[in-house]
Amino acid sequence: MRICIVGAGAVGGVLGFRLATAGHAVSLVTRGPHREAIDRDGLGHLGRDGAVRRATSVRAVAQVAEAGPQDLVILAGKSHQIPPVAPDLPALFAADTPVVALQNGLPWWYFHCHGGALEGTRLETVDPGGIVSRHVDGHRVIGSVAWGAYRIVEPGVVEGGDSERDRFPLGEPDGTVSARVEALSRMFAEAGIRAPVVPDIRAEKWFKLWGNAALNPIGALAHATIGQIYAHGPARELARNLMVEVARVAGSVGVAFPVALDARLANSAALGAVRTSTHQDVEAGRRLEVDALVGAVSEIGRLTDTPTPLLDALYACCLLLDQVIADGRVRIATEPLE
Repeated sequence: MRICIVGAGAVGGVLGFRLATAGHAVSLVTRGPHREAIDRDGLGHLGRDGAVRRATSVRAVAQVAEAGPQDLVILAGKSHQIPPVAPDLPALFAADTPVVALQNGLPWWYFHCHGGALEGTRLETVDPGGIVSRHVDGHRVIGSVAWGAYRIVEPGVVEGGDSERDRFPLGEPDGTVSARVEALSRMFAEAGIRAPVVPDIRAEKWFKLWGNAALNPIGALAHATIGQIYAHGPARELARNLMVEVARVAGSVGVAFPVALDARLANSAALGAVRTSTHQDVEAGRRLEVDALVGAVSEIGRLTDTPTPLLDALYACCLLLDQVIADGRVRIATEPLE
């Protein structure tokens, strides 16, 4: 199968490695030192045994159009990275090419085949001006969630996908268990990727977002690990109150969480000295993923008349931080005092 992974960072790299070693023709859209290293040495994967194994058949390209028509497209970049490349994506599509969308938070396709009063509503925070939905028709989309920890060890080498926690649930936006989603689940399993089919992919995305919407922004603003947030009483209470708001918004569009809030928060806290991805982006000087993680939740809150005062305040602070990083072209990281 011809597979193109757009946004081949840590998550996309791990998927690309697994699929390439299973015999698929994999193209990765990536740039800079990462692409150069893959061109030179192949795509490396650091295993739990400390050995780096390489997939030398992987093709790395800088531009989407270079990859050509595909049998499957995987969008593995962050939500804010999708609109700039959306006009180029149709070059990858054959008549029936599905698009697996892995973005954290609430996706641009959220209300496609959703049903109810908000059917077809576009979320401006994640689809500004409708640029994504104009170029990626909703019928192509298969939703997914990336569970687990993944990282780029060095240019051309990725790590992750080896633990029981690592999985990529798949689901159709209309909730059907289609032949195509079952076939993709089998294909992923044959490549060593856990990708079960779930009946409600939106609920799966909300469940991950429930923790991310609170812990990611707090961690980024305070330069705190998840364990530090949980151990600090006022910060833990803030996270809890933010999760209450997220649960209310989820409930306003028919989503109920399967576990108690405090159990979900404690489960995240068990990660300990882990920096959230948004915290890591601040320290690396990258754009922040807060539109999909926080802004879209607030937007749905406005659509359903569900107040989100804490989320709104946190979103404003994160947007300012994002602007400071972008305008100054800076990274903001902590350093020990001498």
